[in-house]
Amino acid sequence: ERTGPVVIRRASHLHAKIVLSDGGKAMAGSANLTAGGYMRNIEAARVATGREVEQLRALVAEMRPKLESVSREQYEQFVAQCASAVETKESLLDLIRQEARTAPTIPSAPAQLMPYGDFLAYLRSSRSNLAREVLRIAKNLDRNNNQGKVKQAFFGVQRFLQEYPRHRSTVAALSVREWFEVTQSGMAVDWLRFLNDFGQEDNPDYGYSIRTLRSNLPVAYGGWRTGGGGGNNELKRVWPLAGRALRRRAR
Repeated sequence: ERTGPVVIRRASHLHAKIVLSDGGKAMAGSANLTAGGYMRNIEAARVATGREVEQLRALVAEMRPKLESVSREQYEQFVAQCASAVETKESLLDLIRQEARTAPTIPSAPAQLMPYGDFLAYLRSSRSNLAREVLRIAKNLDRNNNQGKVKQAFFGVQRFLQEYPRHRSTVAALSVREWFEVTQSGMAVDWLRFLNDFGQEDNPDYGYSIRTLRSNLPVAYGGWRTGGGGGNNELKRVWPLAGRALRRRAR
């Protein structure tokens, strides 16, 4: 187990994919150290042992002086840029779908969903303190890593309103100055029924999963979580903002 500082280095022309462990194994291949590289893409790699590990260590040692050290500030800036790129990517994908008229087909949804990037744009344009608070969480500026909970809550509320349109006007009229407690409202029964009926819904085109939302929510909110750290606070914040954003989009 390492106890010393971790040094990050970079180079604009670096393309090697080598993973060295503290033990006697290593790996070299085509996969980048990303979820896509190790879980989705078709890649090729070789696990090295024995003398091959030392050869790879020597190769890495030879490359290291050619790389530039990255400061903490540079790394934090890189992470922020990645977060922004994710938001931009989603918006671009939605634009491509609209231009090509190939919006993803969702059998259980009667209408095309509002893209998450559009919701973030609404938050940026709103003067509400609650909107600024949710945007801060969505961009992880508070560094609590709850941005995913905001996204899942937004699509959960949107899908609920698609399945139970009689509640749209009520949600659209909610004050954007304060949180909304759905479990203490007249929508509680329908909300729990919605999560039960659509609890297995998973849509990679829009990047949401009702299953993930339920895993973040306590039992009282229709979820499965029994410990702390759930996403019910993010859900309370998102309700009025999602309603207002959807109403503005419908005009």
